[in-house]
This record gives sequence, structure tokens and C-alpha cells, in this order.
Amino acid sequence: MKRFINHIFLSACCLAGAFTFGSCDTDVEPVDLNEPDISSQNSALYEQYLSSLRGYKAAAHKTVVAYFDNSVKQPYSQGQILTAAPDSIDYLVLTSPANTTEAEMAQMAELRAKKATKVLYSISFESIQAVYSSQLKDFEANADNAGKSFISFNDFLVDSVRTALTYCAKYNYDGIVMAYEGKAKLYMSDEEKEVYTGYENDFIGIATDWAQRNTDRVVLFQGKPQNVMDQTIFSLAKYIILPCTDQASESGMAKVVNMAAAEGVPSDKFIPMVSVTSLDATDKKTGYWGSALALTGAARWVAAYHKGLNIAGLAIDQANNDYYHAGFTYPTVRQAIGIINPSVKN
Repeated sequence: MKRFINHIFLSACCLAGAFTFGSCDTDVEPVDLNEPDISSQNSALYEQYLSSLRGYKAAAHKTVVAYFDNSVKQPYSQGQILTAAPDSIDYLVLTSPANTTEAEMAQMAELRAKKATKVLYSISFESIQAVYSSQLKDFEANADNAGKSFISFNDFLVDSVRTALTYCAKYNYDGIVMAYEGKAKLYMSDEEKEVYTGYENDFIGIATDWAQRNTDRVVLFQGKPQNVMDQTIFSLAKYIILPCTDQASESGMAKVVNMAAAEGVPSDKFIPMVSVTSLDATDKKTGYWGSALALTGAARWVAAYHKGLNIAGLAIDQANNDYYHAGFTYPTVRQAIGIINPSVKN
């Protein structure tokens, strides 16, 4: 099947090249231009390719989850267009779901129907906590609020999660990513355990209830599963994403994965996450392991054999930063996909 996908795609690209005089990549047109590509020049061949792509995604392979910054709602570059992402991505996680536009919804529908790419969005406990802290600080700094009380964090958390969950049906997302770091129970006092138990009941508990009532939607868990006391969410989550963006080597990533493999946590669902490099040329830390690219190193680690572990795939943070290359779009992301799923044209 994989070789068949390659054969079709390469043939399609070469045919497209005869019309566009470009590379074998259909992603490179400026967003405002309507240049001919393989989908319009040879629709039958393109449909054959898409059929093979959908078949590949339905078969066993390493899963690719890519986080996509969609904060720009009026795109001025193909790097901000969802459908320009590499075809072999299984899940595209949008970072700004609150005001999903009609154009984005149309792109989501196209990705789903043509390429079997599912589009999700993230709900982060830590992000909600940070927003609350900022709003509380502003409230307390306002002299007009003297003697007044601010909403409790637990109430704020519940309201935030319930509001965020409405986006799934409102904008027709395929599912959600519930992100929760928590805190190691070993270092908690009894009081802290009570506090974090309340956090879990409000955050993960609501997500668990939602997942049980929305079995047609995908749920992924992101964070530190070893810190979660109620493990029900792991049976409902298709994958468990383990952030490794602050690690700088294979051994660091392996340590994160091994720590996550606590009792009761299904290690066959693990997907480590690293970042592509920053758009800031002076940032030599984000997306790097020393002088090497973190994404490439992580892909090689994921593709390798690990005794006692079955690594399910790879997650890519800030994926659309990788679009902006003069010679080829998404080169590092494509290379990583090819490493974990050899012989797949993406």
C-alpha cells in the first residue's frame, strides 16, 4: 500500500510539474493565486492518490499529531492555511478554536473528506490557570474592586472548560486534546492532594463525562499521566501525548516517556511531542537538541525499537513554522514523517 501511494503521488507530481514548472509539491502556490495543480489538471489521478492516502491512514502506521497556530484569521500566506499542511498528518490540533472562521471550517471539512485528516483543538488546564491568575491580578489592582471578591478558580475552571467544549459541536471539530500537567503526588501534602483532587474533578472529570457522551469524537490526553489520580480518562483517550519540548536529547525524551509509564497508564498510547524551530532566527534553543534538529532526532527515536514500550507516533508542536523554507515547504516535518513511516510520500 505504501509503495502504491508513492507511485501514484510521484506520477501525479510529475504530471503537475509539466504544467507548473515547479517541484513535486502542491503546497507552494501563493495564497492569492489560482494556479493549476494536479487536482485540476488530472482529477482522476488525484482522486486515485487521495483514495490511497485514506487507505494508508486507515491501516496500521505511526500516528502524526501536528499543532497548528491558526491565530491569524485572515491568512496572508499558505503557511496559515490548514489544507497546505502535509497530507500524511493524522491529527491537526488548532491553537485558537474560540473564533473558528467559516473558511477554516471549510478547510477542516476538506481535510476530513479528502485526506482523512482529523482536526482537533486543545483545552489546557495550565493555560486556564494562567488566564485566571492574570485576571485576578488585574482585579485586585483595580481600586474600585476594594472589598469585592473575585470568582473562585474552581468556578472559573468549570466555566472555561464547559465553554471550550461547546466549540466542538459549534464548529464541527473531530475532537479535543485535554492538556493537564498536574503535580507529582509523592511531593504533595494532604492539603495539596485535596486541592488537586478538586482540580481533576473539575477539569478531567468534565472531560471524561463529555467523552463518554460523545463517542463519535476523538479525545487525546496531553501532559503527565503519572500525575493523574483518576485514570478513567486514559481508557477513553485514543493517545497520550507526552510533551518533551524542554528536553535536549534522546535520553531526555526517553526519561519523560519512562516516567509516564506508571502503573495503570497504557504505555501503548504514548506519543512524545517536540517542537520545530522558531521563526525567530536568534532563537537557537526552540526545536534544537544542541545543534541538531529536535524533530529529526525524536523521529529516529520513535522509529527505533524500545523494549517494553510501543511508541504510537510523534507529535509536532508549532508545526506550521516549518512551512517557511525557500526551497521546499514543511521540509523537517516531511522528513520526520518519512522516518517514522518509511516509504510514505507526505
